[in-house]
Amino acid sequence: MILSGLGDNRKITIGIRPEFVRVSAEQKPGMVYGELDRKSIVVGGQYLLAIKVGELLLKAKVEQEVGFGLSNGLWLECPLNWVMVFGAAGQRLEGVKLTPESP
Repeated sequence: MILSGLGDNRKITIGIRPEFVRVSAEQKPGMVYGELDRKSIVVGGQYLLAIKVGELLLKAKVEQEVGFGLSNGLWLECPLNWVMVFGAAGQRLEGVKLTPESP
């Protein structure tokens, strides 16, 4: 991912709400591999997943139909239109543009 519009911000945090992370048991274009660390049922029968991708730990909230059958390895995507960028003080940085890197 390429970030532009950061200005003087050199220390940033990238975030995405768990309900916007896409998860699949099968590999699809644009998805990366992750290991299921934890799975719990939340309100409405949805599943909250803790997924390890290398050293990172991400959370995803998925519908019951998706979460029920997941175990060990899975595939996930964080759509760039839902990714937020925060500055060192925790403030959301407006005007930052995220674009995918070319392969």
